[in-house]
Amino acid sequence: MDTAGFLTRDADIWKAAGEILYTSNLTTFTSFPKTLYTTGFPVNASTEAEGVLLDFLVKLEGFLNTTSSVLDYDTMWSTSAQANSTSAPDLSSLLALTYPTLITKQQWELLGAPFLADYAAANDGRTPFIDPVPEFRWGYGKSKNTTLEDGIQNKTIFKDWWNESVMPKNAETCSENLLLYPGTLATPNYRNVYLDPPSLPAGWGVYNIAIFAGVPDMVVPVGQAPYNSTISNHIEYLPVAVDIIAAPGCDAVIFELASQLQAAGITRAPKAGSTMYRRDVGGRLE
Repeated sequence: MDTAGFLTRDADIWKAAGEILYTSNLTTFTSFPKTLYTTGFPVNASTEAEGVLLDFLVKLEGFLNTTSSVLDYDTMWSTSAQANSTSAPDLSSLLALTYPTLITKQQWELLGAPFLADYAAANDGRTPFIDPVPEFRWGYGKSKNTTLEDGIQNKTIFKDWWNESVMPKNAETCSENLLLYPGTLATPNYRNVYLDPPSLPAGWGVYNIAIFAGVPDMVVPVGQAPYNSTISNHIEYLPVAVDIIAAPGCDAVIFELASQLQAAGITRAPKAGSTMYRRDVGGRLE
């Protein structure tokens, strides 16, 4: 379910690289979508990072000459024919085990089982050391809790529903609408904190939409915000970013939007270094 990707600081370079990578697979369009949805956005800013996020949304609305609205896809699903036919009243009921099922069943059958058999045959029946994460996941892959067919079926049901009822394609704008959700809100992830033991990557969330529906989900940095570092005991800065989801095959819409937002000064190419931007003596970002 993962696809090749790349990172750039400059939106124009990102767009150019995308055009080379996708070659003729980029769908043409004549204008940007006018329907703009959000999910997970705060109503009012309670932190500086949320302020950066909402400020970007206001500027994006002005750029697209539209007003955003909240997309309640969970309610849309609960009233759909698919929810009734699958006896899944909510998306979590349908998809909570879909991701772990899809990533473990075939991996165990195609890699884990034959690898362990070959190793045992060559080493007098011994079992090799396996990293705890794949070992845990292979264990689930061997279980009978769900089947690969179940995972594929549930993924397909969601994909068809999402691409037909929530985010269909459009002849002029390629994607009928765009969906934004917070990618990161300047939240530190300290490397001196011990990790939890491996667990099943189960559950459902907005981050699953792209991999289940087969649609583009791209991250665009929109600013930075301060946090109080427990390492340096000083105010440091981390990025604020949004994820943008479009209809299947409409990657070009996001590439072009990011490029034009940068040209309009709504976003800026991050600098190299420990922060996205640097402050001059007057406190302005540069």
